[in-house]
Amino acid sequence: MKYKNVKTIIYMMICLICSGRIIAQNVADPLLNKLIEKGVIESYEAQEVRNEISNVIKKQLDEEKKKEEEQKNKDKYKLKTGGYFQLMYTLDETTSPVSSQPGHYRDPIYIRRARVSFKQQIADWISFTLTPEFAKCADPLEVSNTTVVSSTSPYRTTQVVSRISRVPTVELKGAYVEFNFNYFLNFRLGQFNQPFGFENVYSSSKKIFPNDAVQYMNKNVLHSDYDFGLLYFLKYKKLASLELAALNGTTYQRETNNKKDLLAKVVLSGDLFLSVLKGVEVSYSYYDRYYGEIITSTVTPKNGQHYNAYIKLEKTLLIPVFLTFEYVWGKNETLVKDVENLITTLEIKPFEKTILKGLSPSLRYESWDPNKNTSNDELEVYTIGLNYYPHKNVRLLLDYRMPKEKPSDLANNRLNFMVQVSY
Repeated sequence: MKYKNVKTIIYMMICLICSGRIIAQNVADPLLNKLIEKGVIESYEAQEVRNEISNVIKKQLDEEKKKEEEQKNKDKYKLKTGGYFQLMYTLDETTSPVSSQPGHYRDPIYIRRARVSFKQQIADWISFTLTPEFAKCADPLEVSNTTVVSSTSPYRTTQVVSRISRVPTVELKGAYVEFNFNYFLNFRLGQFNQPFGFENVYSSSKKIFPNDAVQYMNKNVLHSDYDFGLLYFLKYKKLASLELAALNGTTYQRETNNKKDLLAKVVLSGDLFLSVLKGVEVSYSYYDRYYGEIITSTVTPKNGQHYNAYIKLEKTLLIPVFLTFEYVWGKNETLVKDVENLITTLEIKPFEKTILKGLSPSLRYESWDPNKNTSNDELEVYTIGLNYYPHKNVRLLLDYRMPKEKPSDLANNRLNFMVQVSY
């Protein structure tokens, strides 16, 4: 009779397991203990039931783990997409309809970013990334009138012709193949971010003041944070990284001289040294650049250097804090003048445990000297902002920018408001 009871109990337990492991684990032991107490089964028989339950659960876990691994491998080789959209409202002297500068009016509402990224893992060690930018597709076609003089004998004529000065287009903001072998042996070939400094490589999808590029990005790195070339990099966990690159130095695919720009960047995490420094990041960048086109065999492009050092703090110090100090020095874009640029950015989140969660005040100070050998030509920019993060994929950024020029201050303060949706 007991044998039949044991078989019945085992059958019941298996049914419980099939209906859910949590039910089986929570019900089995109390039920078995009660059956032992009533004398229905012996202790050794209860242990047999427990062993059977353990075997079935282990088998289920193994099967689920196998399925998860198989699905993970399938997902690894699927085409992955992402991106973000930014709509800007910018109001300053150039956007005002009462601007004193004819021809400088433009609508204050415009698309700043409409970016999509595609990534395909081809094999364990090779992948391809393509990132087109569609924002300029919304720009109007611009046509300028040019006076053309013809001096063909025997008549001299003058006429005005229309020429297209800007065409709506799709830009490439990243197109490269990446080879990843291990922590210490990785290569990137194609178009990618120049590995120089912090702001230059920090995605505009994360920037606290996305509409106001710092001066060294506008004046020192050829108006673009992307270039064509070859990059070697190593990343040891999240503690240290090194990047070495050889680039065209033109921001476009075609080279204008037979020289390659060389860049080196090292980044160290604070917890590489002390756990209390977790969230602190320090970096140094070196940029050896050539400027000029080779017109004849006797023309040699000029050579000059840019340098960058920054400290970033991103951690909770009673409240979440994001703070950067970035200093750039070296030659200007044409490699003639000595320049320096200091940028300090702060964002705090003091309301994370209140109903105002997501509201984040922000500040930025920037100092720019376009020629260290002359005085009274510096620029200081003060920016205050209030950002709101209602969702991990949604940002609303509001800031007011106040430049202070020397020797005379200009009336060019600017109000920016941006809505961003990531996908």
